[in-house]
Amino acid sequence: MKGVVRQGKQEARKFGTPTANIYVEEHLDTGIFKGYFTYNNTNYKSCIYVSKEGAFTKVESYAIDEKDLELYGKEIDVFILDKVREIKSFETYEELKKQILQDVEACRN
Repeated sequence: MKGVVRQGKQEARKFGTPTANIYVEEHLDTGIFKGYFTYNNTNYKSCIYVSKEGAFTKVESYAIDEKDLELYGKEIDVFILDKVREIKSFETYEELKKQILQDVEACRN
């Protein structure tokens, strides 16, 4: 699915996992997924979080092991390969951070 990267709340940056956020009208399964996105003829291995936001589906892609990738206003094409897990809630910031890092490792392989 294609979309133009929009700035979000930048909460994922707190965990060292900044995401490229696109919004699509497609109804997708929500959760954490392994995949990749393409930008400027380059594929970036990604950990992808898909959620519902109003009438749209929000797709947040973290480019694993990439630093200083500026994508705001750029079009990317996201490809989902495998589901890692369902969305769940966490009681503490530390629990969430631990799970995000585990998700990234699951998507790395």
